[in-house]
Amino acid sequence: MLRKEYSLFLLLLTAIFTLAVLAYYPSITAPFYLDDQASIQNNALIKGEVSFHDLTVAYPFRQLTYASFAFNYYFFEGSLKSFHWFNIILHCFVG
Repeated sequence: MLRKEYSLFLLLLTAIFTLAVLAYYPSITAPFYLDDQASIQNNALIKGEVSFHDLTVAYPFRQLTYASFAFNYYFFEGSLKSFHWFNIILHCFVG
């Protein structure tokens, strides 16, 4: 019985993940929008020009958001598509 419940759980999890990706897929090619210029593109905290501690002090209520921006910028150097994909994946796991 436990195996059947586990299989159903995995099926539902896969369905939710797939629907989320399909729903947000059109945003992959969208440009940065609204406050993205100041929050990501022109933000020294995101580009690693200051310490992680400074990032958490500057954004005490949005630490995970800005840490994910910094992580993404560090590994993908500001690639627009990588920010969108990372955001979709993060939303799938959080949701």
